[in-house]
Amino acid sequence: MNVTEAKLSDITGYTKSQIKHRRQNNWEMGVHFWKDERNATIYDLEQIEQWQRQTQQGLLSLEGNAEYTGTR
Repeated sequence: MNVTEAKLSDITGYTKSQIKHRRQNNWEMGVHFWKDERNATIYDLEQIEQWQRQTQQGLLSLEGNAEYTGTR
């Protein structure tokens, strides 16, 4: 589902600044977001949710490794 920034914020709970940060540092243009013909930024909710799941799994892996190695 393609959504605007306002709708993405409503659905994910991300603030406008969090969305901007992720757009600049984590998400890929053409995959997670793009500009439409009116120059509005449109977001692919499914791709962003997939990114969230992958990021969460990576963090859980790191946490598990920290516990295993005693560095936590």
